[in-house]
Amino acid sequence: MLKIGLNIILFITSNSFGNDEEKNATKLPVLIGSDMNPDNIADYLPLADRFFVGSYFRKDGKFLEKLEPGRLNKFMELFQSARGLFRNKI
Repeated sequence: MLKIGLNIILFITSNSFGNDEEKNATKLPVLIGSDMNPDNIADYLPLADRFFVGSYFRKDGKFLEKLEPGRLNKFMELFQSARGLFRNKI
């Protein structure tokens, strides 16, 4: 668990997460982080309430490099598209 301000969330890395078991086991919001990218966001979207994306938004996916708006825009376009598809299934 992670406490951010007055909020407590369940933080899970994408490498250790593969089904909805964790989400169904808690009433806390679930945040998935680590290695989030356009190739996996659609798979993880139904399994979490929030996502932590860091390195993907930077040049060559390296954390200490500069932010690249093109990478951010690509991710957000795919995220919004996947979110729309997911909402239509509910």
